[in-house]
Amino acid sequence: MYEYKQAVLVATPHASTNKLLVSMGSTLVTEVSYWKSYRNPIYIRLQKSASGFTPPTSVSFSQSDLRSFAVCHGTRVGVYGRKGGDLNAKVLSATQKKVNSSNKRSLDEGDYVESDNEEIDASENTTELASPGGSSSVVADRYISCQVPSWCCSHRADGRLLAIGGYGGMVNVCDTTSRATLRTFGNFRDSKTVGYTRSVAWLADGDKVIAGGDDSVLRVYSLSSGTMVSSFAGHGDAIRCLLTSVGGASIVVSGSYDHTIRVWDVSSKSETKSESESKSESKSTTKFTNKTPINCLTLFDHGHPVEVLLQLGDKNLIVSGGGTFMKVWDLVTKTCIHSVSNHSKTISCLCLAPFNHTSRIISGGMDGHLKIYDVEDFTLLQQQKYNAAVTCVGVSPDASRFVIGTSDGIVVVKQREANARPDIGLTPKKKVARSNTFNHFNRGGNENVDVGDYSLEVYSKKKLKPFDQALKAFRYADALDSALTTKQPYIVVAVLEALSQRRGLGIAIGNRDEYELEQILAFTARYIANPRYTPLLIVVATCLCENYGTQLGQSQLMDELFEKLHRCVKAECAAQRNMLELVGILDATMMSSNT
Repeated sequence: MYEYKQAVLVATPHASTNKLLVSMGSTLVTEVSYWKSYRNPIYIRLQKSASGFTPPTSVSFSQSDLRSFAVCHGTRVGVYGRKGGDLNAKVLSATQKKVNSSNKRSLDEGDYVESDNEEIDASENTTELASPGGSSSVVADRYISCQVPSWCCSHRADGRLLAIGGYGGMVNVCDTTSRATLRTFGNFRDSKTVGYTRSVAWLADGDKVIAGGDDSVLRVYSLSSGTMVSSFAGHGDAIRCLLTSVGGASIVVSGSYDHTIRVWDVSSKSETKSESESKSESKSTTKFTNKTPINCLTLFDHGHPVEVLLQLGDKNLIVSGGGTFMKVWDLVTKTCIHSVSNHSKTISCLCLAPFNHTSRIISGGMDGHLKIYDVEDFTLLQQQKYNAAVTCVGVSPDASRFVIGTSDGIVVVKQREANARPDIGLTPKKKVARSNTFNHFNRGGNENVDVGDYSLEVYSKKKLKPFDQALKAFRYADALDSALTTKQPYIVVAVLEALSQRRGLGIAIGNRDEYELEQILAFTARYIANPRYTPLLIVVATCLCENYGTQLGQSQLMDELFEKLHRCVKAECAAQRNMLELVGILDATMMSSNT
């Protein structure tokens, strides 16, 4: 039996929007859809101080408990997510309480408040979760208090200890479970000279902590002995960021406001100095000089104050962020292999996010933008905008949580459900269908076919669109009217081509009054100069003139539309004539130059 052939719709491709197709199981999604799968954002309002809400300065994810992360703000470090339970629950912490006295219903255990609204009420003086319908708080599972304001934090590889850096060169090593402070390093008596500890990191042995801060001295502390093992001076300004175990267990990379990135070997103790010696040397080294310390293996010039460093997996590549530039450095060849600048203000944070068995680089800036780059060619793939400057960003190792801190004292936590993350091996639990339900009688329909199984293919009848139904019934005028109502040029052109092939173009256009003819004339006059549609619309315009040319002067509306069509055709012919004249002039010029 003859089967009806539908009209072929050829949509015009739009300009590229950097939507990279990513394979996630058996589904192909775009780059934009991947990052939009972090849904149901939770907004956490941090502690309020005398000067206002304290912005989060650092976020650190635990490598053992993949749901847990710590946020530095003010004199406290909040550890969240240790009691989060199943990710599908969309609950950041089971400890939630009522803070709005006007809300009469108390929150039960397991309740949560989520919001897609960016406007957050700043009237409460507690750690709160803002929502349009009310105000409920998300309390951290652990609060670690510090003697002085904190600035940075870093989890040890096993997730049991947390190193915290703060004012006065303070470095605290705390237990994330009991909140007990195990060790405290730093010179609090001369805190104005030492300034803040801006970055802390753990060495691979888990016993030593590296710290760098405003006094431009790199210090190594031992957890077992409770003393400073060694210190290294060489930077001419504050050290803002550190990387450890880059190409070796004792290799440390530091970035400073003196525009330089230094690679150190901290295994040697040749530059061990006391606190007073390190302080005096940091005072004398107020400018960057070409003199390189013995333990400094490599020096790079970023060209701007370095704010943050990032290591690209197991590669010997590091990424530096400072000013509006993000640069990629090769530690083997000691060269800059790539440089990008997409932020309008200073880059404040960098993060490496898991992505479909590879990674993505995320950069946050003071302009409130998050930029997402490909880790292979460093092209910009996606960007997000926030209401305030982005101060810190982090993604959990299992790609389940996406944390963003902003300068207005808000931490945004986005989560992905397990069924949105098959690319990292996580699969959702199968739901058991209840009896006497539709899913119960259709269970097993999505199972994979094994060897020896019989499979029955079900052919569903294709639903035709209104213009296809009219074409199938030889109602050509109705098919054209139905296509014109969609206001999609590629659909109208597809129907016109189908009518031309069926020799029904004259039937569809003829026998129309001035109101029915208005849409066809307006469409033809608008798109006849479009090169994609010109050949077909010339045939349509000729058919219109043949059918209605003798009726000119009888209707003012038709006269205006035909006059508009005449002007468009005349302008296009003039443009073509000018182009041909220009081609002739160019040909003559080129021939004269060859001779």
